[in-house]
Amino acid sequence: MPTESLNGIKIFYERQGVGPPIVLVHGSWGDHHNWDAVAPALAREYDVIRYDRRGHSQSGPAPTPGAAEQDVDDLLALVDRLEVRQPVAIGNSFGGTITLKAVARAPEALGAIVIHQPPLTGMVTNLPGVGEQATSVTKHFERNIVPLLEAGKIEEGTRMFVDTVAFGPGAWNTLPQAIKDTFINNALTWPDELRDPGWSVVDLEALRRFDGPALFTTATASASFFPPIVERIAAAFARARLVTYQGAGHVPHATHPNGFLEVVLPFLREVST
Repeated sequence: MPTESLNGIKIFYERQGVGPPIVLVHGSWGDHHNWDAVAPALAREYDVIRYDRRGHSQSGPAPTPGAAEQDVDDLLALVDRLEVRQPVAIGNSFGGTITLKAVARAPEALGAIVIHQPPLTGMVTNLPGVGEQATSVTKHFERNIVPLLEAGKIEEGTRMFVDTVAFGPGAWNTLPQAIKDTFINNALTWPDELRDPGWSVVDLEALRRFDGPALFTTATASASFFPPIVERIAAAFARARLVTYQGAGHVPHATHPNGFLEVVLPFLREVST
């Protein structure tokens, strides 16, 4: 199993396929297996790199509470260590946040990006209606889910996250046990993410320095505050396009892999030529 020591952390990764490089950045609670439903198809045309973020599954724990900028350090260091030049980075949820923060810090490191629903709730707090909903969700995190995790009620807190945030009501009971186990095992990385004072915002002015293609996606079966977040961030990019997945939710690559591939593969082919 390949690993790299990056920034004092053991980072596990998998690499498959040949062609232009793409890096898959998973969201909170998950790991590289989040991409299992789409990675084989992507690998028919691309050099697919997916990894477990610090503290998640097979990657080593962080010596201090995690912060988004540390995940940015790891993403940029992995790209550099594997000597892949300006890959396309595909980030889902908090993985999208990490990818955007990497673009803001080092716009020359990535050639193009694909971002699905980053939970950057701090970007819409001033929008009537939307801001109130985003703030309510953040309070739900802090008041309901985090206390369960910190009280050792890991499965209960994880179930609440899946059913009220990630997938939707009743989803926990439909998940394969392996996915449940991954969520439970990685649950305590999430409070660390929320303690990062910059977790919910990104520097729009810094994003404007990125001149590569950017695909932003949202979905009809997700919380209504995601489209305004995506639209506000996409407006900072000169070469952005927006697509909405019909019927999908927060993790379309896992729940609607064919729909995901129908959207993402044409974009990858276009930017790789």
